[in-house]
This record gives sequence, C-alpha cells and structure tokens, in this order.
Amino acid sequence: MYAQLPPEASEHLKDVLEEGKVSLMKFMCNQLESSFRTVESPYMIQFTRYSTAVPQPGLEDAYPYCTYNLLPFPGIPRPTSNTPRFLDVIGQITALSDIIPVQSMYQPQPSDTRTIILTDLMGNEIKILLWGARAHEFAAEDVRAASIESAVVAIFVGTLPKMSQGVKLLSGSSACRWYINEDLPEINAFHSSLGKEVAPVAVYAPIDQGIGASICEPPVEMTFKQLLALDPLDNLGKPFICKVTITRLGSDQRWWFLSCVACHKTAYVNGPRFRCSDQGCSSVGGEPAYSICTFATDGSAEAEFNVLRESWQNSNRQTTSNLAAAKVSRVFTIQRFATLRR
Repeated sequence: MYAQLPPEASEHLKDVLEEGKVSLMKFMCNQLESSFRTVESPYMIQFTRYSTAVPQPGLEDAYPYCTYNLLPFPGIPRPTSNTPRFLDVIGQITALSDIIPVQSMYQPQPSDTRTIILTDLMGNEIKILLWGARAHEFAAEDVRAASIESAVVAIFVGTLPKMSQGVKLLSGSSACRWYINEDLPEINAFHSSLGKEVAPVAVYAPIDQGIGASICEPPVEMTFKQLLALDPLDNLGKPFICKVTITRLGSDQRWWFLSCVACHKTAYVNGPRFRCSDQGCSSVGGEPAYSICTFATDGSAEAEFNVLRESWQNSNRQTTSNLAAAKVSRVFTIQRFATLRR
C-alpha cells in the first residue's frame, strides 16, 4: 500500500517515518486513487492529524527494505492524459550529465535537470531526466567513481513516461527515488548477468533536454498590448509572460477535442481506430485532450487564446478522460471553468 501525507499530518510524523524503519501506525484506509499510483493495491493509506506512528526497533529484518514493480524498457507505455501509475525500472548507468538549467514553456523560471542513461541486459537504452531537487540529490561524482571498479546498477522508482522529439523517456521529480548497487535481489541478479568488462560511466552532453523545454533565456514579461504588436514570424519559439484575467469563453464553449497520442494534433474516428489530421503522422491512437477557447485581459488590451492540454493539466487535478467518463458536459460556462480549476 502507498500513503498520502497531508501538511497537517506531516508536522508530527515527518521526524518519525523513515525508510527502512518499522513503525506501529494508526491511519485511515481509503480506496485506491485512479491515477498516479505507486503500487498496485485495492487500498491506500491516508494519514490525518490524528494519525500516530510508534517506532518498533529491532524488526527491520522481518520486513522488506523497499518495494517496486519493475517494467522492461520495451514495455514502457506512451504518455497519455491519464497516468494510472508511476513506473519502476532497473538498468546499468552508462552515462550521465552535469546539472543543466532548462527553461520550460510551462514555467516562468528555469529548472535544474540532470540526464541519466540507463541500459538493460539486452542493450536497450532509456533516458531518465531528473528535475529540481532530485537532480541535485543524485550523487553523480560517487557514481562516476564507483563505475571505475565495477558496473553501476540502479533501480529507479516513481518515474513518469514522457515524449521528446518522438522518443520515449522517463521523468523523475518529487516522487522519484533510486537504489544504486544496493543489496537487492534484482540488482544482484543484474550484476551476475553482466560481463567482466567494466566501462566507466560516460559524460552525457544533451543537446535538448526535451519535454517541452529548451536551454534558452528566461521569458520576457509584457502586456497584452505589447504582445499583440509583435510580429509572430520574428518571435517564433520565444517565451513571454503576461498576467491576465479570463473574462469569458469562446462562442462554442467546448473544452476538449480528440487528440492524436503521437503529435497531439486533431484526430478523427476512423472505424475502430483513429486517424491523425496530419497526413505525415501514422498514429492510429486518439484520446480526449483539453482545448478551451478563452478571452482574457490585463487592462491594456483583450485577446483570444486557447488553454491547451499541458498548461491546463499543470493546474487542474482532473484529467480529460476522468471528466469525460463522469459525463461532464462538453459545453460549459465561465463559472464551470473556474470550478474545474480549483
């Protein structure tokens, strides 16, 4: 089972709960959530301000140190709007990068990242991109030093699948954790299957960190009036920030459309499958995606723009598929728009 620890409970439990330690706990048991699950179980733990945890020293050997559900690299799914669970993988660290600041189009400030190349026993590679604090917590120099003597095998848990330039990768943020050359059955078996030749971990120099990001200058803050005066052809790919208030929705008031799972352009139903509107895209998969036409103003001017899937889902707790399954109307008002964002 996995647990959720809200702020009011974390204050009196954060110094007691520790990985690898055994505690006698009092908590609530809830039904498992439909997305972002860490383990497969019908139930989950919900800590409250009334929850308690009493350490039970001496019982550590009777319980597993950690748990995971390892997925082979070829089985890593494509990212979708509905993420049922986090992914766990194992492999040999063959290359890693230094800390690289990356400016995402969905965040006003740059984020520090670190790229890790993981290789399985069949030679398949997967890129793991660590963000923020996780990028700094990864002991890169220790890994490089250890790789001189022997292979460095790691299990990464709590990652999410992403796409960058048509290539699948894994993203690791606050939920991500790793176990490097630990005395775990899967890591020991991986070491036993490797050859005797040892190649030190290489330095990885990424050209593009991907996931809607690029290594560039920070966004420029402007007013709507200034933005509307810019020539779009002279400012392609440049990020801008404008603080606005949404005043009304577009005339059709639709909030989702069928999106191609590969390129995210409009998809059409084609018999039992889907067909992408881009004739150069061969994808036959489609899914609901957010696209809300709105009007907004900052006092200097008013403009129409679309709130697309990424920017909406970064601030909305509900996925398109969940809302569609709950039969939320495809047409709604500005009041409903504000309610869904809370």
